[in-house]
Amino acid sequence: MPEHTARPAAQALAGLSPDLVGAVFSIQGRWGFFVPEESDVPRWPAGIRYLKAGVTVTLPPACWKRPWTGTGPGWVHRPAGGRLLTPPLLLHPMVSAVSHPAPH
Repeated sequence: MPEHTARPAAQALAGLSPDLVGAVFSIQGRWGFFVPEESDVPRWPAGIRYLKAGVTVTLPPACWKRPWTGTGPGWVHRPAGGRLLTPPLLLHPMVSAVSHPAPH
């Protein structure tokens, strides 16, 4: 998903509990979250692509770490213990809220 959508959603989740954010990588201005298989319902907002199991994604090397506020490719977040998944039932509403802000 676009970084401008992913960053506030990830920060909101981390604000609830740092344990809610799984591994997050950044490549070419987009952030990738790992979610469980079959997390494509409900549909993700426009501009966010859900990749089904079996799709190949080239990930940054493990040594490419970058802070939440950094730019460029790398791992934005790698939780201790190797936990990869972010709960889609929490990520989806955060991403939806950022993608479709309420009117003022």
